[in-house]
Amino acid sequence: MWSGAHAIRQCRGGTCDQPRHGPRQFGKRSDSASSRCVQLLEFPLKASPLQLKADWHYERSGERQHYVVQAWVKNRLGGRAHGWFQPGSRFVLAKIEITRSHRSKGYGTVMLEELRAKARQSGCSELVFQGVRADNSGAIRLYRSLGASPVPTSGNLCDFVIPLP
Repeated sequence: MWSGAHAIRQCRGGTCDQPRHGPRQFGKRSDSASSRCVQLLEFPLKASPLQLKADWHYERSGERQHYVVQAWVKNRLGGRAHGWFQPGSRFVLAKIEITRSHRSKGYGTVMLEELRAKARQSGCSELVFQGVRADNSGAIRLYRSLGASPVPTSGNLCDFVIPLP
């Protein structure tokens, strides 16, 4: 799908220098207040081009690295995702939202594939979709299509887990 395109994914100290086979790089900017590099990646989809603004160094708590990813479609916020990861351990998606008008167009799948790529790049052993409600059939269908298996947690919630190579 993204054959022949490249993106910059590795950010440390405001510099990005690791080209990776994947979506086309749209741009980047350095957040001088915190020395973080915020990436903008463009994905060519049939509906409208999707740009992801990823801040992989949003906040740190202990060994956990928190992240925020925003999806932009035609200069409008179309969705967002956030969670945390521990390099070499788990990559957790705590929340993903796609605005109603942008659902069923492939944007959620692109965001999840970007998260899976980051999890692999960080050496994580599993990608976890945390706290999924049993009645959220759209999310469950999407997570299962990506190879995730349910793990009951409590009440009507469960996590969906994808083991990573």
